[in-house]
Amino acid sequence: MKKTRFVDGIYFWRKESKVKKKKNRQYLVLLILIPIIVSLFFVTKIS
Repeated sequence: MKKTRFVDGIYFWRKESKVKKKKNRQYLVLLILIPIIVSLFFVTKIS
């Protein structure tokens, strides 16, 4: 039972990852942009 559950989990995860790939890209862009914007904000505030 544990093995089939594990395999089902893998298949489910693969399906979900295919669906979420588009959303993940947006999150990656945000994760990259937010620190840049914050650092720019701090640099302009200090100077």
